[in-house]
Amino acid sequence: MNKAQQTGMIIALPLSLGALYLAFRHVPMVELTAYFTSLNYVWLLPAILFCLLGYVLRALRWQLLLRHKRQLRFLPAFHPMMIGFMLNSILPGRVGEVVRPALLARKEKIPFPTAFSTIAAERVLDLAILLSLLALIFGFADMTSAEVHSFGDYRLSTDTLALIAKNMALLCLALIGIIICLQINTLRNHGKAILRKLVSHLPGLSAGNRKTMENRVLPSMEKLLDQIASGFDGLRKPSRLLLCLVFSLGVWLIQVLPFWFLAQAGTGIPATMVQLTAVMVLVNFFIAIPSVPGFWGIWEAGIVFSLALFGIRGADAAGYALLTHAVLMFPVIFVGLGSALLTGFRFSANHDPEACQKDLNDCDNLKKR
Repeated sequence: MNKAQQTGMIIALPLSLGALYLAFRHVPMVELTAYFTSLNYVWLLPAILFCLLGYVLRALRWQLLLRHKRQLRFLPAFHPMMIGFMLNSILPGRVGEVVRPALLARKEKIPFPTAFSTIAAERVLDLAILLSLLALIFGFADMTSAEVHSFGDYRLSTDTLALIAKNMALLCLALIGIIICLQINTLRNHGKAILRKLVSHLPGLSAGNRKTMENRVLPSMEKLLDQIASGFDGLRKPSRLLLCLVFSLGVWLIQVLPFWFLAQAGTGIPATMVQLTAVMVLVNFFIAIPSVPGFWGIWEAGIVFSLALFGIRGADAAGYALLTHAVLMFPVIFVGLGSALLTGFRFSANHDPEACQKDLNDCDNLKKR
């Protein structure tokens, strides 16, 4: 683990421990144990199946976003994706978001900036769907009677949720604006012209350094800009954009089903599908808060406080929070480990860029043998 990752862990660990304390400080452990012993564990199987089905749809969506660069088969897209999500669950710093495009770049010869841009495109699509679902929740669910709950220095209420939605919408619009600017050749060329002017007018540069900047650094920056823009080409055609949105909607609607199945496993979660959709959406906003790998603590706090909006509290809410976290995370870790074994990917706790590159080289050498 490098210094930056260690610093992130030092910052995130107290936040996660604090979130766990806030989520469970009023929960009797005897009742929590009774909750788990009374569960009907048959419901875990469909919950796990639909959880993994959501990742199948994610892989299909990634194939679609990459189609303009390479006609990927399903497994070459699925394995790097699951390895990435698995690493996000067990290592700090969301290193999976870097390893995933790095694996694709090495194996499929797709430039890393292009592959990384497709992941940014996924995040924009996911954010658009989550914001739309949140808007529907405010429109159809009875949120007016929701109580105000304290979460550390924060107060969770319908007004707070509206503020979060507004900020996320502004972020989404900003990202969409950047994508549009990169996709319009005239605007992208205008950006390159601005870069050239900045380089030519940089103060304090000698003639030799300025020439080096213009002949070497500037072309590399322009190439990088083109490669980043290329990653968003999958959203350029209206038909493909619509299909990506359909896949994205499917990903999140399927994600609600494990929440519903796990609610049926116990008797203390009398929530409707709309309410569980709200819980799913809200917890995905909660886990944006810095936390330890796997969102431990933040996830539980998000579930507990979200269920409290609908009058579900105590050991039932705490047990449900732990149950959903385990069922939605451990299958991803196990499948990701399987993908790592099948592709020959080797990883360790020391995931600096050089170690990642060595792992990728090992993957290629294994394939040649």
